[in-house]
Parts: sequence; C-alpha cells; structure tokens
Amino acid sequence: MRSNKQQLGFSLMEVLVVLAIFTVTITLALDLFLTLSTVQRKTVREQELENNTQLFINTLNSQLRNTTLSYDFYDEYYVQIGEDLLTDLPTHILAIDSSDGVAVFRKSGEVGNPWSGVGSDLEMCFSKNNSQESCLADSAVWDVFSYGETTIEDLKFYPLPAKSPFVALTDGTYQNNQQPMVTAIIKTSYAGAREGEKLELTAQTTFSFKDYQR
Repeated sequence: MRSNKQQLGFSLMEVLVVLAIFTVTITLALDLFLTLSTVQRKTVREQELENNTQLFINTLNSQLRNTTLSYDFYDEYYVQIGEDLLTDLPTHILAIDSSDGVAVFRKSGEVGNPWSGVGSDLEMCFSKNNSQESCLADSAVWDVFSYGETTIEDLKFYPLPAKSPFVALTDGTYQNNQQPMVTAIIKTSYAGAREGEKLELTAQTTFSFKDYQR
C-alpha cells in the first residue's frame, strides 16, 4: 500500500504569483512616493514664488512712503528718449520724488538699450537732490533686486494722473486735482518641480502717494 507524502515548499506557479504581486505592490508604492515628492516640491516652489513676488512688492512699497510722482523726470525722459510715459500707459518705469532726491524703478533692459524693459530684473536708481547726474545718464548707478530663482516676466506701472497736480494756473487753480497714485502689476515665474515646467504668478498693488502738499 502506497502512502501519501506531504509536499514541501512552493510550486513554480505559486512563486511566480507571489513575485507578480510583490512587483505590482512595489511599483504602486514607488509611483505614489514619486507623485507625493513631486507634489511636495511643487508646493514648496509655489510658496517660494509667492514669497519672492511679495518681496518685490514690498521693495516698491517701502520706497513709496512720503514720496510722490516725479513729473520732472517723466518730462526729462520725454525730451531725451522721446516717449511720453504718462500718456502711453502702461509703462515699465516708475519715477518718484522724495525730500532727498529722485528714485527710478524700471524693468531691466538689454545691452545697449537699458530702458527697453525686456529683461527679467527689477532695477532702481537714486539721484540725490544735490547731484548733477540724472538716472538717464549712461553712467548712472543701478541697484538690482533679485530674490532667489524668481524672475520677472512682466512689470507694468499705471501712474496717475498724467498731468501734474502741483502746477498752478494763472487763475490760482491747478491743472489737475487728482491725488497721485500708482498701480503696479507684476508677473513672476519660477522653475517647476518637473523638467521644463514653469510656475507663474501675477500680483497687483495700488499705492496712493501721501505727499500731496501744494
């Protein structure tokens, strides 16, 4: 009489099934990990872009306290460059007057044409009241504001009014009674989490100039 012996170990089919399940599980786990990592990197980069964009806006706002629009600079720009910046809005150039001098913000340009606004940086020039050199001079010194890897895609200023409210007419009135103000719209970008991806953000701020004495 033949006795039945208990089979030890696993059959080839069972091993293949286990390997297939293990492979699928590892693949799903790895895909989930990569997805979560990408999402996390994107979130971090989005936050970085938002923070740096706010820094650009804060840089502008910090310089606008106790100032007003520099209508004299815009007139000088028109004489030298031939562009009426306050009439042909928007402009990438903002000029402000303070008790110490004139500060000019602009979107950077290209070599040989620094006023073109085709660059990706925020630049500022300051000309003291006792200085004979205007920010329009080729030798003017410009500070560059750069925050991390964030670049400026577009920068638009809407300074108003187009006519100076500080010019008195012969009858004692003024050619304009609107309080000077400026709206700035900035579009920034930052490299995304995936190769070739670019994150973009558009922000806007409006500032009314408090120096309105006349």
